[in-house]
Amino acid sequence: MSERKGGPREIIANLGGGIAFIAVLSLVLHFFGRDLKAFELFERWGPETGLAIRIGMIVIGVAIYFIFRKKSGDAPR
Repeated sequence: MSERKGGPREIIANLGGGIAFIAVLSLVLHFFGRDLKAFELFERWGPETGLAIRIGMIVIGVAIYFIFRKKSGDAPR
């Protein structure tokens, strides 16, 4: 039988990395005058609020990634 790769920790780490990636992409596009549709709502609340939400998503996504990523010393069970 094949062993199951990953697990809940890896899935959560990948979600955190994805959140950070999407927030960085939105931040870069924002500086070029474009934006992702889901992030247009943040701009309606004001440019400072939109920037704060994007930066907060980056920080939280990176934190989740580093907290839940698989450590090099972790052995599979």
